[in-house]
Amino acid sequence: MKAKIISFFSVLIFGAVICFTGCKSAVLVDCSECVSVKFEGYSGSGQATATINQNYIASLLGDMNEYTVASVVNSFSLETIENNGSLSNGDVITVKVKTDNSVLENAGVAAINTEQEITVSGLKEKEKLDIFKNVEIKTSGISPECTVSFSYSGAVGSPYSFSMKRVDGKKTTEKYKNGDKIIISLTDEAIESLNKEYIIEETSREYTIQADKKYILSADDLSEKDVAAFKKISDDFVNNKVNNMDRDSNKSIINGVSGINIGALYASTTEIRKLDNINFNSAYVGIERSEGYFGKITETKYAYFFYTMDITYHPNVGYTFDKEASVDGAALIVRIKNPVIDLTSGEISYSEIVIGSRKDIETALSNKLNGNFEKIS
Repeated sequence: MKAKIISFFSVLIFGAVICFTGCKSAVLVDCSECVSVKFEGYSGSGQATATINQNYIASLLGDMNEYTVASVVNSFSLETIENNGSLSNGDVITVKVKTDNSVLENAGVAAINTEQEITVSGLKEKEKLDIFKNVEIKTSGISPECTVSFSYSGAVGSPYSFSMKRVDGKKTTEKYKNGDKIIISLTDEAIESLNKEYIIEETSREYTIQADKKYILSADDLSEKDVAAFKKISDDFVNNKVNNMDRDSNKSIINGVSGINIGALYASTTEIRKLDNINFNSAYVGIERSEGYFGKITETKYAYFFYTMDITYHPNVGYTFDKEASVDGAALIVRIKNPVIDLTSGEISYSEIVIGSRKDIETALSNKLNGNFEKIS
């Protein structure tokens, strides 16, 4: 790109040179004819490269000797262009030519248009890039014991262009629950690289963890409709056991009510004769903590549904062949292990459901709720 500007000031310079050389015609070098500028890169980070056509200057010097020609040509140089490397289309730059005036005067040469204002154009326009549209958060497991990772499928950059951290400051190796937040960020190196070709308006994005399922651990985990559905699971289980009592359930219920050793019950023909007046009492969910070997604490997620009942059973233990025994107001217990609710369908699932008993509700509650439990009904 060339700009031709011959100013009144340049004419005065030329006139002065003629007078100085005794009215001998001086060689006039119009810098706008020998300076060219090329623009490269992207708008916003464009680079201008200015060059001087030395052959053009030499062609104006006629029959001057080679030493003088070389001195004149080499006396022309360019100053550094301001803001070079961050130019945008439409910017105006000033290209300044420096000369060695003593060399030019001795050779009878004058330079005009040594400063030129040139409008930047031809730079590529950067594409606005939403790089996070190709970031996918992957949640595995059941809240609050989820693991979280991310993947990137975009054509620009790579998964190594990002880093992940938790908003709560915990380590990313710790388990996540629904509602926890993470931030995916571009690395400084990726930002620097991408900014060369793209407009990056967002360098990080916050995401909220949302697994499809969660463990039922508190009243807040269930709506009234969910509680009713959960209770129906327990009620149906109780009704099925009452009408189709299996051997294990039989022994477990008698053991809980009577305190007779479970081994002795299995060695006998003990049986439940009658279960009457079964009424729902209350339900709780939470985490049971038990101490194992070497003081290791084990946590297990349970839901307990408590009922009152009147029971008549025949112990038939040992050689005494005890007569029938009855307990009114005994506690019937349904224990559901690892209860989970699907947040999409509302379906409740679990890993195990068993039935048991205690001699009364107070004993059942104090015996079973030995952890962090919350009443749901």
